[in-house]
Amino acid sequence: MLTTCLICTLHSFSFSSAVTNAAEAAAEFKTMCNLVKLLETKAADLAADPAVAADTQDILKLNMSASDETGRANFGDGTEKHNWEASKATYAAADYKQDWENKWDGWLTTAHHLQPGVGNDKWLKEHPPPLSKAQAAVAATQLKRLAEQVVSAKQNYNNIISGSDAVKGAAINSKLATALNKVPDAPDKTAEQFAKETRTARSSTTCAADKAGVGVLYDLMCLCIGQQNTHSKNCVGAALKKGWTTTRGELEQALTQLKAHCRQGTTSKLTGSNLRRAVQTIEALIRAHGTTTVLGDKLGISDNADFDGDDGKICVKYDSYYSSTVAAPKEAKMPWMQAVEEAANLLDKQKEKKQAATAKAAQIAFLKASAEVFYAAAHITAPTAQTSAQGALQSKPTADCTNIKTNSTCTADNNCKWTGGDSEKGKCVVDESKVTEQTSGEEKGETETERLTTGCKNTELMRLLVKKLTKGKRNLFVHGKKAVKVTRTINELRCRNCIFIRIRKFSDCSYFSSILVF
Repeated sequence: MLTTCLICTLHSFSFSSAVTNAAEAAAEFKTMCNLVKLLETKAADLAADPAVAADTQDILKLNMSASDETGRANFGDGTEKHNWEASKATYAAADYKQDWENKWDGWLTTAHHLQPGVGNDKWLKEHPPPLSKAQAAVAATQLKRLAEQVVSAKQNYNNIISGSDAVKGAAINSKLATALNKVPDAPDKTAEQFAKETRTARSSTTCAADKAGVGVLYDLMCLCIGQQNTHSKNCVGAALKKGWTTTRGELEQALTQLKAHCRQGTTSKLTGSNLRRAVQTIEALIRAHGTTTVLGDKLGISDNADFDGDDGKICVKYDSYYSSTVAAPKEAKMPWMQAVEEAANLLDKQKEKKQAATAKAAQIAFLKASAEVFYAAAHITAPTAQTSAQGALQSKPTADCTNIKTNSTCTADNNCKWTGGDSEKGKCVVDESKVTEQTSGEEKGETETERLTTGCKNTELMRLLVKKLTKGKRNLFVHGKKAVKVTRTINELRCRNCIFIRIRKFSDCSYFSSILVF
């Protein structure tokens, strides 16, 4: 709304006039204030999602829970008495010594989290040990690979959030402060320090050439504060309490009053696009006024080329950056505009990093869901073997009940029953309660381990995976946001040596193939 109103005001300016009236000067002041408020906003570092660390640790706990007892014994209860220093002698000659040294602390932490009484009792109750060693071995094969993937994904996530790839809030704030606070000829001072200490009155050289465009607050003082307070009346609708005089501290009081007026109204969100929009609006206002001798290179009020801060001559002249004649275009870039653009670029990059971190968090959540499925599969009770007679019955579950014509043969012994009464009034049909559907995973000669790893034949594992991924719903939500859409129609559940679910982001088997070992 503010930008729209300013543009409306801009269109009402007279481009042939060299004089900015008080209302237009006030609009320029508010436009500068909009940028000041953005530059005073502090950028923050990206915040890590605590669910990422929790999901990662859950996968590592599941992996260790499924591993063999000998391996787990290396870490005991996960306390310091089992640390690398206490254990390294055992592996002194091993070619994997360095690798284990790097990973040992992580393993020790996981082992500690698997102990009762450390806040994990509920989790341990929900994740009992696998039913058998064979099932544990199958789960361990899958979970080991998932653990490797989640460790790598977590490292990438950390790098995006706080590592070498991170865009730090401090770097952004440094650029914002440079644009806001720089003053000419005093590189170590801020605008507020300059205003507090100066004893030099405003003159015709104070707010022009290379003195202008150094810092936004300095330019704001040039736009609004004249040699005397009675001259300084255009930006806020009345004279300021103090002017730009030789008395120490008076300029500071005038600046404080201006900043108090600046704080009125709303502040836009600190984004790269909002910073650029604020600069573009100011630049349009700079180009809006002038004559053939002073053409579009200033903000403020002046009835001629003078701008010394006397009454009616209070402006900031950007003649080092914008040409006052058609034949002499300027190439120099305004320093504070450059700093704002650099800050905007960093904010854009930080936004991209946040999106990348969100995607990585979703990947880790997906890995956790998969890990839960494989660990749950280690608790599936194997079907009871059928007798040969039962097998024959399952292959041909009924002695053709429809051909039975008497009550004596339409009986439970023949797996038949009457519906609607008896032979006179009803119909003889199969008694489904007497017939057991054949289990697809129970094939001749198939061992327990084979049965658990036959992928598509293991319909129970497929059901677990679908249930875990969808949480019983059609959409999968990760950390409160819709991540993937899962279509569970029969025609879109496919098996190609892996369990395949058609997902919008992963539209083929490649992702599952990378995490499943079937």
